[in-house]
Amino acid sequence: MPVELGLTPGRKRLMLIGLSTGVFLASIESTVVSVAMPTVVAELGERSAYIWPIALYMVASTVSGPIWGRLSDVLERKAVYIAGLITFTVGMLLCGFAWDMRSLIAFRVLQGIGGGALLVLTFTVIGDIFRVEERGYVTGYTSTVWAVSSASGPLLGGWLTESVGWRWIFLIGVAPGMAAAAIALRAMPRIRGKGNGFDFKGAALFALGTGALMLLVESEGGWPELTPVLVGLGAAAIALFLLVERRAPNPLIPLGSMTDRYTGTAMAVNLVGGLVFFGTVSVMPAVLQWGLGFDPTTSGLIIVSGTLGWVVAANIASRLVVNHEVAGIIRLGVSLLAGSMALLSLAALQGSLVLIVPALMMLGFGMGMVVPPTLIATQTLASRETLGIVTSMLAFMRVLGGSIGSQLMWFPISASLSAPSTGPSPLAPAIGSFGLGLAVVIPVLLLLRGVTYPDLRAHERSSLAHHGDY
Repeated sequence: MPVELGLTPGRKRLMLIGLSTGVFLASIESTVVSVAMPTVVAELGERSAYIWPIALYMVASTVSGPIWGRLSDVLERKAVYIAGLITFTVGMLLCGFAWDMRSLIAFRVLQGIGGGALLVLTFTVIGDIFRVEERGYVTGYTSTVWAVSSASGPLLGGWLTESVGWRWIFLIGVAPGMAAAAIALRAMPRIRGKGNGFDFKGAALFALGTGALMLLVESEGGWPELTPVLVGLGAAAIALFLLVERRAPNPLIPLGSMTDRYTGTAMAVNLVGGLVFFGTVSVMPAVLQWGLGFDPTTSGLIIVSGTLGWVVAANIASRLVVNHEVAGIIRLGVSLLAGSMALLSLAALQGSLVLIVPALMMLGFGMGMVVPPTLIATQTLASRETLGIVTSMLAFMRVLGGSIGSQLMWFPISASLSAPSTGPSPLAPAIGSFGLGLAVVIPVLLLLRGVTYPDLRAHERSSLAHHGDY
C-alpha cells in the first residue's frame, strides 16, 4: 500500500520519468546484445562462449531481483534503488571497454545484477508512492515502456553495431543511467524499511540454487558435462534454503506471505502466464520459418503482434482494475491464454498463417489482462514490510515460467527433428507444444473459479487510516 508523503504532481512526474528510464535501459539491455554477438565474437574471439554474455545477464538479473526487493524492505528503498542503478550503469560502462570475452562476461554479470534491481524496484516504488487509482495509468505506462524497449532492442543493436560499433550498445546507455540516478537522488522520497536484519544465508542459498537451475536452462546445453552438477547443486541449495527460511527470524522470502490466498494465486498465474507466453515466443521462429517458410524479419514482425497485444491490454486492464472486480479481469486474461493455445493448435493443424496472428494477439491480450491486475492487487493487499519481496517474486515467477516454458514447449518440436513429420501439416509437431501450453493453463483457470478479491480502493483507504496516513 502507498505511503502518504504529500508529494506534488510535478515531483511524481519527475520520478516517473526517472523510473521509466531505468526500466527502458534494463529491458532493452536484455535484448539488444543478441544481434551484436556475431560481431563481438569476431573481435574478441572465443566463439564457444557466444551464449554466455546473454545467458548470464538473464540469470543474474532474474536471481538478484528478489534479493534487491527484500533489501529494500529491510533497509531503505531509495538507497537500494540508487545502488542497483549505479551497479547497472557501471557494468554497462565496463562492458563498453571489455578487452576480451571473459571480461565482457564478467561485466555483463555485474550489469545483470544491477538490472535485477531496476525492473523490480521500479514497480515497488510505484506501489509505495502512487495510490491505487493512480497506479492504473502508471503501471500501464511503464508496461508500455518495457514492451517497446524490449521489442526495439534488436533493431537498435543492429543499427549501432553497423554504424558506430558494438561497444556503443553499452556506452549509449551510460548518460541516461546517470540521469536516472540524479533524478532518483533528487525526487525520490526516503521510505525506511523495518530494519530487522537481512537474511544473508538465505540470500546466498537462493542465489546458488535458482542460479544453478536457471543457468542450466539458459545455457541451452552449452555445458552438457556440467548438467548433473548444476542439477545436484541447485536442488541441494534450494532444499537447504527452504529449511533455513523456516527458522530465520527475518527470512529472505516470508513463506507465509507468499502462500496466502491472493499472493499465492498471483504467483501461480504469473508463473503459468510466463510459461505459455515466452514458451510460445521461443518456438514461433521455428514454426514460422521451418513450417511456413517465412524469412527471419517477417517472422519477427509476426511475433511482435503478441507484444502489441500485451501493451494494449495492459493499458486497458490497469485502469479497469481500479473500479472492477479483480478476479474477473484475471479470469478473462487466463481464458484468453487458454484460447490462444487452442487457436495456435488449430493453426498448426491446418498449416496456415490466417489463425496465427490473431492467436498471438490473443496471447498478448491475455498477458496484458493478467500481469498489471495481479501486480496492482497484490501490492495493494501487501503490507509495507513485504512490498519489495512480494513485487519481486511476481516478476521472478514470470521469468521462471518463461525459462521452463521455452524448454517444455520446444520439446515436441525437437523430438520431431530426427524424423520426418507424418502429420497433415509441416507444423504438426507444434500441436504438441501448444497442447502442453493449454494443459498447463487449464488448472489455473479452474483455481481462479473460487477466488474473489476485496475492493482495492476501500482496502487501501482502510489501511492508510489504520496507519495514520489517510
